[in-house]
Amino acid sequence: MSDETALQTVGLTKSYDGKEVVRDLSLEILPGDIYGFLGPNGAGKTTTIRMVLGLIRKDAGTVRIFGSDRPHESRRALGGIVETPALYPYLTGRDNLKVLGAYSGGVDDKVIDKTLETVRMTKRADELVKTYSLGMKQRMGIAQALMTDPKIMILDEPTNGLDPAGMREVRELIRELNTEHKLTVFVSSHLLGEVSQLCNRVGIIQNGELVAQGPVQELLSPEGAMEVKLEVDDVETATFVVEKLEWASSVGQAPTGEMLLRLTEDRCAELNQQLVESGVGVRALIPQRMTLEDFFIEVTGSTGEQIE
Repeated sequence: MSDETALQTVGLTKSYDGKEVVRDLSLEILPGDIYGFLGPNGAGKTTTIRMVLGLIRKDAGTVRIFGSDRPHESRRALGGIVETPALYPYLTGRDNLKVLGAYSGGVDDKVIDKTLETVRMTKRADELVKTYSLGMKQRMGIAQALMTDPKIMILDEPTNGLDPAGMREVRELIRELNTEHKLTVFVSSHLLGEVSQLCNRVGIIQNGELVAQGPVQELLSPEGAMEVKLEVDDVETATFVVEKLEWASSVGQAPTGEMLLRLTEDRCAELNQQLVESGVGVRALIPQRMTLEDFFIEVTGSTGEQIE
């Protein structure tokens, strides 16, 4: 584990009615990350977030925020929304933020104006929340979390239930919070497509346990390795050539003249040269990029039915 973590959990565990829903969970979120916490519905994501935010008591483990495990000090650096944002429907968006600010002794109107501008809600700020779309409510939820001037933003399924336009708006807002406002973002989701577009690092949880964690590109291409589909006119000779190469290996072939090889991307040209010099006609050499969905299925054994 890095000594310079923004958010770290060690051995986090929680049980309900004798059943462990989160088990010995150790996460590491680095400063500047957009960290995707990925797993099927019911995997333990929301329970984990509630423990991190101090909304429920953990059975075991430690939560450290910028190295501190003192809740009253460290959790001041956190802002977050869990599931559906809590808003008063018969108040305006602006008045909702004023009410929230009053709980902490009052917030200057300039702070509210700036927060509304950040979440792109200035034009609708003085309209009743009951007239807002789900995407607007999600942005107002993020505005509530920003009121405490956090260093880490924790978002639980922020695009769940949104239409494509709403998902894109929230995704762009998260990127802006990360790049322009320098917030570290921890975002849970069961939507693989959203995570792959948004996050630089991920942790995958299944049945309450962490099954993979790390930078997305390193998880999908360990040590720079990749799979390549090779179409040749002589599979037998091509197989003989590949068997002599220390940096390439065959992972399957088809009788139609297609081979599937594993090697590093920078060796593709050299592979082509070796085959041509051995008299093999190369019709195609196509990199096969592993997707986050492929990786998820590989590490969890899931059929993908529980995750979108």
